[in-house]
Amino acid sequence: MAETGEATATARSSSPLHVVVFPWLAFGHIIPYMELSEQLARRGHAVTFVSAPRNLARLRPVPEGLRPRIRLLPLPMPTVDGLPDGAESTADVPPEKGDLLKAAFDGLAAPFAGFLAGACAGGGGEGEGATGFGKKPDWIFVDFAHHWLPPIAEQHKVPCALFSIFPAVFIAFAGTKAANEARPRVTAEDLTAQPPWIPFPTPIAHRLYEAEQMVYDAIMPYRDIRFGPHATTPSRSRARASGSAWHVRDIKAHCACVQHDSMEVRPTPFQAQLWQPPSRRTMHRRG
Repeated sequence: MAETGEATATARSSSPLHVVVFPWLAFGHIIPYMELSEQLARRGHAVTFVSAPRNLARLRPVPEGLRPRIRLLPLPMPTVDGLPDGAESTADVPPEKGDLLKAAFDGLAAPFAGFLAGACAGGGGEGEGATGFGKKPDWIFVDFAHHWLPPIAEQHKVPCALFSIFPAVFIAFAGTKAANEARPRVTAEDLTAQPPWIPFPTPIAHRLYEAEQMVYDAIMPYRDIRFGPHATTPSRSRARASGSAWHVRDIKAHCACVQHDSMEVRPTPFQAQLWQPPSRRTMHRRG
């Protein structure tokens, strides 16, 4: 009976997944997402890696043995008044122009929608069926900033997974949208103490100089404001990142966290399935 069940599972999952991977425009995100892509490719899956052209050009070459299974998809950045020419990542702009990069990032929604529509229509090139690129994407890995992407994916019934580069302890410290609305933290000093929603003693907190930088960069969730044209003042725009992250998490996507190699973390069932090669994997897609 066990052998029969395994044979059935193998038959169901003999073809590779087609996974789309789309990080935020910062190399602290792009590089971990590429590492994820290479791990998936090593297990036989096809990966379409999406970013702006100069970002892709600045990545180290994909290992030769993985090149047939990792496709780089450049999406040209839209023109935004005040954004320096060629600026495609946070490395290309000073902090005071970060809002312009975020506005340009929102402008990638339309070209990505065009790509996804073509991919779901079976628009792969000749010979791409064997590698997996000729099929409709099975999953899209999104970052914290893609508040506009899950609705596009939903139109084509493609499930999304939020791949977070932040460790789980950081996410727990940040808290949920509801927890922050109930007990808002509005000063740097608030971030140096244990959050009220953690029910057990913990030394995890920011040092004051770290908290002051966090307030300045607005990574922590003080307002529910997304990326986009509605945030025009510095105080509002700095809060958009967390609003986008909450919105993406509200889509009820699967979540995964990158942890340091020295940390012993058990994978979730979703991760355990994904890390298996196609011959052993059975993916259950959301309806």
